[in-house]
Amino acid sequence: MHALTSFISAVLAGQVTAMIFPRQDCGDVLEYQNLVQGAPFDQPPVNAVASTCSAPCSHTNEVSHTEGVETSISVSIGAELNFEDIFSLGVEAGFTEAWSTSDTTTCGTSVDCEGTGYKCGAMVTATVVKINGQARLPPGGLGCPGDNDFHDFEIVAPLQANNAGLDCAGDKAAAVMNFEACVKSCNNGDAPEVCAVANNLRVCPA
Repeated sequence: MHALTSFISAVLAGQVTAMIFPRQDCGDVLEYQNLVQGAPFDQPPVNAVASTCSAPCSHTNEVSHTEGVETSISVSIGAELNFEDIFSLGVEAGFTEAWSTSDTTTCGTSVDCEGTGYKCGAMVTATVVKINGQARLPPGGLGCPGDNDFHDFEIVAPLQANNAGLDCAGDKAAAVMNFEACVKSCNNGDAPEVCAVANNLRVCPA
């Protein structure tokens, strides 16, 4: 009986050892596959300044915009996507576009309002890039979460360029954001579209 008990204990010990071998520390290190980068595209324009000025005028230090990284994944995988790892794998895969791996990117600039007869705001159009792929938390040992299946994910992140010409906090390469003057209202009470056409501008976003 003692021999049988020892044998069962040895088998159980062997099973436990085999199960925890893949990830003994239960670390949340994801695996990625099938990474694809799409073509850059523009987000809808948004206001970049809270105030207005009467043209001709300029908006200076207060003009800025923060663009975040948006992520979605088909199921919860028990760990966060690692943007730095995905960026590095993308470089190895031959991705041609650089993108911000920061949770948010804030850029600022100045905007000149030319022409006359309108209240001038400032708006920005951010250029972003989409990365699709699959991720999984590898199967773990006893008590470690894990999954044999890969799950689809999507990242939408600010496009970066060394010659973007903007002041972007904390980034060596600036985000691609197009800041421009826009018409908030006409001084004479006309619809904003009237002054926008007259001054070759767009109407500020609602």
